[in-house]
Amino acid sequence: MTSIYIPFAITVLSMASYHIAQKLLSSSHSPFSMLAVAYAFAAVLCIGAALLAGSGTGESGNTVPLSTKDIVQQVFTLKNWPVLLLAIAVVGMEAGILFTYKYGASMGTLPLLTNGSLLIITVPVGFFFFREHVSLSTFAGGLFVLGGFWLMTRHA
Repeated sequence: MTSIYIPFAITVLSMASYHIAQKLLSSSHSPFSMLAVAYAFAAVLCIGAALLAGSGTGESGNTVPLSTKDIVQQVFTLKNWPVLLLAIAVVGMEAGILFTYKYGASMGTLPLLTNGSLLIITVPVGFFFFREHVSLSTFAGGLFVLGGFWLMTRHA
């Protein structure tokens, strides 16, 4: 079993790189063209990773390597509507953060405010729709996030 710390570290380092890249993107180019190029490159990376690491189950039940065609067919099926939702969410998130930085947001506050806001939304969603346990410490942490949110935005 892989330790949770390795993917967590990858996530944190990737998120930091993400915010640095977003802050450094030129405002002289179309934000959506820059996102299109970034996601085209990300698609190539993901397809390559899927080809290297992914496998599927053939008709006989045996594990077989996936081709690029197999990967695309798996993604574009009606039962994979969450992939479409993810694509819409990614574009909204990317454009929102890009425009927020463009209009002067600080790297010291934007990640905290967006992740704090996200916590306020996802804890109830996890509880009501996915039957996740919400402990007293999670609830208390949410209250601290709200307090921090208030502190960070009271002079804005």
